[in-house]
Amino acid sequence: MEEKTNQSDVKKTKSFGEVLNDSFKELGETFRAFFKAPKALWGINVPYVLEGLVYFGVLTILGKFSSENVGLTDTQAGLVYSFLTGGITFAMLLLGGVSDKIGVRNSLIISFE
Repeated sequence: MEEKTNQSDVKKTKSFGEVLNDSFKELGETFRAFFKAPKALWGINVPYVLEGLVYFGVLTILGKFSSENVGLTDTQAGLVYSFLTGGITFAMLLLGGVSDKIGVRNSLIISFE
């Protein structure tokens, strides 16, 4: 028996240049869509990004600061670090559902009061 090959069965392989070109094209489309997003989306996401940068920036220096400037041992500094991150995670677990129920706008209004 002789097998027939269909054009759809044969996969076309792309060169590295074609893959790179497709990647940059998709990246450009994503940035165009990002910058055309509604102002409300920007109003939610920009503070969220800033909050994330501050949070992880504080976490980066918290352990070292606690050990060197406060005089805690490494174990004690680790506990402070754990309680802070655990408390934030626990609060997000409990209050995340509340925020979803009342809506983003009302959640932000309450948080700024």
